Amino acid sequence: MLILAKHFGVRTAWHGPTDMNPVGHVAQMHMDLVSPNFGIQEWSEFADSVHEVFEGIPKVKNGYAYVNDKPGFGIEI
Repeated sequence: MLILAKHFGVRTAWHGPTDMNPVGHVAQMHMDLVSPNFGIQEWSEFADSVHEVFEGIPKVKNGYAYVNDKPGFGIEI
């Protein structure tokens, strides 16, 4: 599907609602990293309590989200 969209100039825009868990956000970010037609990633910041449960949540700096270099999705529960 992504390749078909690329041929028509359509970029991705993954939805990142506040009720989605960090694993879902990171999975979307990995899709962003391999999509030749990446457009934008919607991001919702997580509460401090979520950061206590999930280790490895991507950091956001100056409007850019950065995944970590751990294996897999890089998140531990």
